[in-house]
Amino acid sequence: MKYFPAMCGNETMKNILKKQKISDCITPVFEMVNTVAPRKDKRGYFGYWTDMFNNYDSMTVVDIPMEHQDFLGKMEPEYRQFFTDVYTKPDFRVNTLNKFDISDKVIPTLSHNPSMPYSNQLIDENSKLSKNFKRKAVRLFTSSPIVAYEDCKKILNENDILFVDIHENTVEYASIMLDNARKVKADTNCHIVIKQTSVGNGYKNTELPDSKISKGTKTYEHIKHSLHIEYKNLGFDGFSDYVGVRKYTLKNIPIVSPGFLIFDNSDGSYYGYKGTYDDLDSYLDIIKKYEKSTHWENIKNSHRKTCEGCKVLDKMISTRSSYKSAPKWKRVSMSHYIASIDEVL
Repeated sequence: MKYFPAMCGNETMKNILKKQKISDCITPVFEMVNTVAPRKDKRGYFGYWTDMFNNYDSMTVVDIPMEHQDFLGKMEPEYRQFFTDVYTKPDFRVNTLNKFDISDKVIPTLSHNPSMPYSNQLIDENSKLSKNFKRKAVRLFTSSPIVAYEDCKKILNENDILFVDIHENTVEYASIMLDNARKVKADTNCHIVIKQTSVGNGYKNTELPDSKISKGTKTYEHIKHSLHIEYKNLGFDGFSDYVGVRKYTLKNIPIVSPGFLIFDNSDGSYYGYKGTYDDLDSYLDIIKKYEKSTHWENIKNSHRKTCEGCKVLDKMISTRSSYKSAPKWKRVSMSHYIASIDEVL
C-alpha cells in the first residue's frame, strides 16, 4: 500500500474503480457523505456499497470526513441531514461505520472534529468500534493536538493506518505534525500516510493556460506537484490526495465552468485547458486544443491501453461527441491520474 486515492463516496468513485484496473500498491479511500442508495437498488445503501467493496481486489478505507462543519449550511439537502447527524449525535459516526463490519475488506477510519476541542474522541470511538474489523485507520488534522497522537499510540496496532491530513499546507508547514506521526509509527509499527489536498480551490478554470501549468503562474501556486516522490523521504509509508482534481464540494453549484486538468507523471506537472463559463459546448474547444498538445502526443501506447480515462478521451477526440458532461471530464482526469501514479509507484 503506497497510494490512497480519496474520493467522494458516490457513483463517480464506483465507475472509476469498476473500470480502472489498479495494482496492489493502491488502496482506495471512500469518503462517505450520505446514506442514500441508488434508485431501484433493493440492497439499500450499506448492502450496495458492501457488495462493491467485496468485489474490489484491494481493501477499501471507509471514512466519514469531519472537516465539513463550517459548510453545513451551504450543503445540498442530501448531504446536510447526514452531516447534521454526524456533528450532533455523538455515536452516529461510529455506529454508521459499524454497519460495514460484515465485510472483511473494509478498513474503518476513526477521527475527530477539527473545528472543536479534542477530548479523547479517538479512545471513545475505538471502544465502540466493531471487533469484526480486522484493521482500522485514524485520520488527524493540522489542528489535532499532541494528546491525539498519544491516543493513537494506545489504539493503533501493526497494519493499522494513521492518516495525517495537512490539507493544502506544505510539508514544511506541517513538520511538527509529521514528526508526531513518525513517533506513533515507532511505538506501534503502524503504517503512516501523509494526505494533502494537492489541487487547491484558489484558481478558476477560466484561468487555465491551455498548456503546461508553469511555475510562477497563479494556477501553479495552488497545485502541489511532488508528494508521490516526497512521501518516502519524509519517512512515510504512503500518501493520499484527491486524485489529481479539486477536492469535491458538497455545495450546490448550478453553473458549470468547463475546464480540464490532467497530470503528467514524467515530472509531476499538470496541463490545464479552459472552456467558456456556463457553456458546455466549449468542451469541444478543449478537445481541439488538447488533441494538439505535446502531452497527448507523448502519452505512451502502453498507458493508453490500460488507462480508462485516456480511452474515453480518445473516443471524444475521434468522434467529437459525448463531451458535454463535467462529471465525465472529471472521471477522465481522475482515472488518468490513478493510472499514471500506479506506473511510478
